Amino acid sequence: MNSMDYAIQTEIDGTVFYSEQANLYKGTTLFKVFTILAKEEHQHEIVLCRILSDSFSELPDDGTMPNTNTIFSNLDDFKDEIRTNPKQIEVYRLARDMEQKSVDLYEKMLAEAKTDTEKAVFKYLVGQEKHHYQMMDEFVIRIGRPEEWVESAEFGERVDY
Repeated sequence: MNSMDYAIQTEIDGTVFYSEQANLYKGTTLFKVFTILAKEEHQHEIVLCRILSDSFSELPDDGTMPNTNTIFSNLDDFKDEIRTNPKQIEVYRLARDMEQKSVDLYEKMLAEAKTDTEKAVFKYLVGQEKHHYQMMDEFVIRIGRPEEWVESAEFGERVDY
């Protein structure tokens, strides 16, 4: 499997994963967040497919990507060993971790890219996945702050949020 095919499959798997998670949390804010992520992953797939069809006649299979599952395949629904319904912050942490894996994947592919077009595509994807990571990280910070904030409001510097 060449790197572009692997990237497309990763985006397809991401769309499926986030869609499944959205369905599990209908009626909650998690539904909205996972629906947005699923749509964006699908948009990445469309961009990759268009670039592949418009810019290339065929990518050679360079063997740099192992023929293994993508980071989203074989993932079960998020579960906690103790609770059957995970806290919202735990789900955001899982999504943040998945986005970091996507960033790492596309940064590796960017470093191995041979053409300017491949470099541009993977640079774009790195930026997109970093944006997703930052979004999830912001949710983790904002939702986790009440549980982690122990300082008295009377003392110390306050961080705006």
